[in-house]
Amino acid sequence: MESLERYNVKLKEPIHVIYNLLNPELIRDKAEAAIDEKFDFPYIVHVGRLHSVKSQDFLLRSFAEFKNIISHKLKESGAITEKESNVSNLTELNKLKLVFVGDGPLKEELKSLAENLKISNDVVFVGNKSNPYPYIKGAQALTLTSKMEGMGLVLVEALILHVQPIAVLGKGGIKDIMHGELLKNTIRFDEKDYANKIIEVLNNPTQITAQMYEPFTPKAVVKKFEELANYQGK
Repeated sequence: MESLERYNVKLKEPIHVIYNLLNPELIRDKAEAAIDEKFDFPYIVHVGRLHSVKSQDFLLRSFAEFKNIISHKLKESGAITEKESNVSNLTELNKLKLVFVGDGPLKEELKSLAENLKISNDVVFVGNKSNPYPYIKGAQALTLTSKMEGMGLVLVEALILHVQPIAVLGKGGIKDIMHGELLKNTIRFDEKDYANKIIEVLNNPTQITAQMYEPFTPKAVVKKFEELANYQGK
């Protein structure tokens, strides 16, 4: 659609959008599997290939900014009462780590960047996983910072598992998922904006409903194909 709009292409027939099909029951079932690692800390997760188009360098710098903000707030809290500062909540946020599920050509570069940003102890690379769903289910939030995505189905998978998605509204189909109430979980390509969005989403999570992922379910996709078949038969 973006390409058609960019080149001002006029179509004689209406466009029928049919999304990729996801099976919520299968995803929930796979999410119950055990993982190899023992995570005894809260975390946000990124699932995908470690590649420049995914902007994981921006993600790391933003996470470092998040850590700096929380550290500063904790230092400030010493001068005010616990009730006013919500110290216990800040302490929990300070435990938050970033987990990367996936592999790719930027892995060593990203590890080096984490070290330079002094957050290597708070960043975990687990590599490729044939079943990423347990990692998503265990997360406080799932993040996607791609400059461009065909659709960003991992956001839908997070919604199915009732995990908060946080996404940059880049080019592609992300806006087909992150709309309505989920716009509150979107960010600009700004490190401070992202850092504050983590705090905002974890403190005030968006209520996730089945309607948010329903267009990607088997029933909805089959219905779309039936509508298309009926239209072409006229």
